[in-house]
Amino acid sequence: MQGRLIHGSNFPHLSYLKATSTLEIRQEPRAVYNKQTGQFHVQLTCISHHGTTRAVIWTNPLGHQLNSSSSDGDEFRLLLPNPVTSGLYDCCALAPNKTCLESSSASVLVDNVDASFMVMEAEHSDRLKRMDAKFSKMNDEQSVLLQNLNDENKGLKQQMETLQSE
Repeated sequence: MQGRLIHGSNFPHLSYLKATSTLEIRQEPRAVYNKQTGQFHVQLTCISHHGTTRAVIWTNPLGHQLNSSSSDGDEFRLLLPNPVTSGLYDCCALAPNKTCLESSSASVLVDNVDASFMVMEAEHSDRLKRMDAKFSKMNDEQSVLLQNLNDENKGLKQQMETLQSE
């Protein structure tokens, strides 16, 4: 594979390779929730800088070809199935005759351990958000009950004072 490292960070899973000047591929830094599967998934994004790319075909490390999960203009996204397979993922621009244009392809190396942690982090964060919302609602309900008890206590004190003054 020919390519050069375009971007790197402290997180190896954020690195992406660019094989041509027309396509760029990267692994997104956060897992994405898919309503259809009810799971979080690692997402790859293939960006076309050519402007005429209508579709890309993805190839996983096992050599299986996959269609994009979604696209928006010149961005094509692939949600990786869980568990993620380590290795090189390729995106290749499709020619009008539905063949891969080898001159317009890009690859990214995905590590299944990093991917698993990314998915677990997203699941944990989502669970914490749901718990926070649940506890916030319970706290609001408890505040209302406490206010009702305070109001009732004031009423009882007034009744007691009235009875004592008689």
